[in-house]
Parts: sequence; C-alpha cells; structure tokens
Amino acid sequence: MSQIAIAKTILNKIASYVTVNPSVKSPKNKTLSFVVLTGNDHPRWIIPTEQNIAKNVLRQWRPYGKGSTLKWHAFRFLYGMKFSHWLPNCDRVSISTDVTFYCGKTNKPLIPVVYIGTPGKQQKAVVTLVDTNSAIPVSIFKIALECDASTSLTKEAKFLSLLEAENIKNIPKLLYIDKKGEFSNQSVILGKLSERELTQQHIDFLFTLSISNKVKSFHSLKVTLENRMARNLSTEQKCEEQYSNGNTKICQKALKKIDHHDEFLMVFSHGDFAPWNLKILSTSQLAAIDWEDAESEGIPLSDLCHFYFIQEHLFQDIDALEELRSNIWVIKYLNRLGIDDVHIVRFILVYCLSTFLSNKGNVSKTYRAFLIKQIEKVIE
Repeated sequence: MSQIAIAKTILNKIASYVTVNPSVKSPKNKTLSFVVLTGNDHPRWIIPTEQNIAKNVLRQWRPYGKGSTLKWHAFRFLYGMKFSHWLPNCDRVSISTDVTFYCGKTNKPLIPVVYIGTPGKQQKAVVTLVDTNSAIPVSIFKIALECDASTSLTKEAKFLSLLEAENIKNIPKLLYIDKKGEFSNQSVILGKLSERELTQQHIDFLFTLSISNKVKSFHSLKVTLENRMARNLSTEQKCEEQYSNGNTKICQKALKKIDHHDEFLMVFSHGDFAPWNLKILSTSQLAAIDWEDAESEGIPLSDLCHFYFIQEHLFQDIDALEELRSNIWVIKYLNRLGIDDVHIVRFILVYCLSTFLSNKGNVSKTYRAFLIKQIEKVIE
C-alpha cells in the first residue's frame, strides 16, 4: 500500500471514530488537505496544509538525534512558509468528508494533526484536534491501528482513572474509552518537552507516584523472574536468539545477585519514563503522558533505569550505569523512599532482567541485546 493510501485510510478511520456535533452544519463533500511526512518508509505525520494550524502541536514534539533535529527544524520552517512540499519524503493527500470535527460541547471547527507510531503490533495513531481559529490543541484521540494496540489503550485508560482517583497531578485526564479499546479520548498536556538530563522536577514527580502500600522482597522478585524465564524457555514460541550465546547463564548469575531478604515498598511506575513522554509545564512542574506501560505494583528505580538505559541505547552518549550509581538525584530519590542505596545494583538488575524477559511487543531485539550487555557489566 502506498504512503498516500495509508494516510487516507488513517484519516478516514479518524473521521469514522470522532463524533460530529449535530448542531454544526457540515458542508457536503468538503475537502481537507494534508502533508504526509514519511520516516523509515512509513507515514509518521499527517499535518493539515493550512499555514500554521499545526504549529503548537509540532512545537510539542522534538526528535533527539542531531540529524533528525535538523530535519525537523527544516520541516517546521518550511511548513510555516507553506513550502513543506519542497522537502523529500513529503506527499500531499486530500480527503472528501462531511465530518465537522469537534470535542465536547464546543461548536468551534477543529482539524486533526496526526502522529503515527512505530510499525508493530502496538501501533497507534495519536490525533490532536486543533482549533482552526486559534491553532490551540483541544483534545487527544488515540486510535488503535494494529492488533495489540487496543489492549494498550485499554490498559492506559484504566491506569489514568486509577491515578485520577489517587489525586495524582500533571497527567492527562481520561475523557472516553470505547468498549473494544479501539480508540480513546484524553485531555491535552501542553508544555515544553523535557531535556535529557535528570532534574529535581523528575524526582519530585516520581515521588508523587510512591503511594503504594504493598511490600515486596528482593527474594520474591528473584523467584518471580526465575519462573518467568523458565516459562519462556519452555514455550514453543520462545525466541531462540534471545536465550542463545550464554544469555541464559548471564540471567541465572544476575538472579543470584538479586536474591536478598530486604523488603521495600512498591510504587506506581510509568513504564516508559523517557524525555519524549515528559513535559515541563508553565508552573515548572513535570508532567507525564503515554501511560500504556504503567504498573500499579512497580519497582523503585525502574523508571529511572529506563530513563537512562533507553537514552544510552538510542544515542550512545551517556553511561547509564554510572549515572544510576552516582547521580545525586537518583540517590535523593531512593533516600526519600527510605531505601538504602546499597540496593541500587539489585534494582538495576531487576529492571534489566524484567525488561529482557518481558513478552511485550514494544521491547525490540536490539534493546534486549543491549540490556544483556548491561547485565554482564554489573555482574562481572
């Protein structure tokens, strides 16, 4: 299927899910025009061609690689000048629709700006509805594009409701989730994307998630991970590569190093605590979006492990292990939780092992291989 055909399919799916306001008279067969920005041979953005309608949405997103950043700034500049079609990997697409997009009780005309996730079983489209007069984002729709995405959207919806019940601030508010989990609607979090360095704002936010009253020991974690590895090894669907080249022995050594009698309080964890999912609000506080991998019985330090390891994996310009062992904000976070920092190595191994052994489709083979190397460094 061509990029234009894929973009049209997604736009028509959006039009079928987003309710129209019956009090607004929609012109028949009106045409909406979009720029389709392609990355890695598939559509990544579907952006309305009207000048600067999407400017506030695009400002909320930023790549972190140097080359990608330059390309992104070039696209934003040319888009604002109505010259985006000059860039390579850009197509134009138009759809005829009778739909007037709206959100809630507003009668203002809205238009979608679409970000399409990485291809895979959990792929989804994140649709920001923008006020066509002010260019202000009004609402976020997430639409499942592949088989496992509905499960992710349903899980996120339940967790957002749980966090709201616990009075956790600076998170999206769930507005709607359909029964099949095919699409959800949540509020917009506007702010500047987090930088890659860890700050007090990050620690303050994570500390608000430390509200669980459930206790677990390192020994029980070791048993849980041991059982998970045994199941993975026995299943016919296991990935041979994942457990080849001595990886099983490495995991077994790490499990022995984790084993300890000390206990700790569980925490709520975000699951994908990374700069691209974190925003600095006008109040200078941190907010977090994309809660699809969240856990109500998370492990202390797991979010900070992910924060550093995923960045080292993608950019190779930091030493995650060194940061986790010596960063003053990591130590302060553990101290605020009343956890002895002698257990840092155990928490690091728990994160690496649980992610490596995970059956989640969004954990890539390359990231699993990276984590095995980190485990080796820790246990050597």
